[in-house]
Amino acid sequence: MPRLFYEMPEDIIDQIRVIETIPSNWAGIYGSLNAPTELYKKGRVAENTRLHISQFYDIHKTIIGADDVPYEDARQIRKKKEGCIKPNINDILLRGKLFSSIVLDNAAFKTEDITIEDLKEILVQYIGRGYKGSLIVCSGFYNNNEFDNPERFYFDHFQSKSFFHKEIIPPHVVLEWNEGYGGKKEDLETMIKSFEKIGLRELQFVEEQ
Repeated sequence: MPRLFYEMPEDIIDQIRVIETIPSNWAGIYGSLNAPTELYKKGRVAENTRLHISQFYDIHKTIIGADDVPYEDARQIRKKKEGCIKPNINDILLRGKLFSSIVLDNAAFKTEDITIEDLKEILVQYIGRGYKGSLIVCSGFYNNNEFDNPERFYFDHFQSKSFFHKEIIPPHVVLEWNEGYGGKKEDLETMIKSFEKIGLRELQFVEEQ
């Protein structure tokens, strides 16, 4: 499957500009962002209080209790909290604190109540405050299968080891298209040109044999 890899820009303003390139007519967003340690230390985070936006928002709670930790500790092995975790809703509503994390579960898919533009605005505001994580944005769904997407956009603050490549991949942005599901590089040209204007550095990797 053809992919274009780019190095994640360090500058938060450039990260926001990357998020703003997501087309308004794309179908849905998956992923999560966690608050940074710095905001915890400043007392700006409503601890264990997650904003959860789902395709099935009508049957899922939007504000939930969660065993969250700062982004910097998100992949560390640790003992998880047991039992029911109560969200600090009053910290959000009355004290103006920020969610400890944001989780998007195919958010905006097949609904006009929550749009891609709404989600982009949320992501811009939270990434602008230093939140980090991983996101996948899908252009559409072939035969309504949520895993069969013509084009995808990946936005990942974590470094990772890809199944398809030998090297460790640094924090990255990826554009991907699947011709079997109707995906075309031409449909990504506007995003590609925007990445060039932002100054994203394209990454090259050796495919695993």
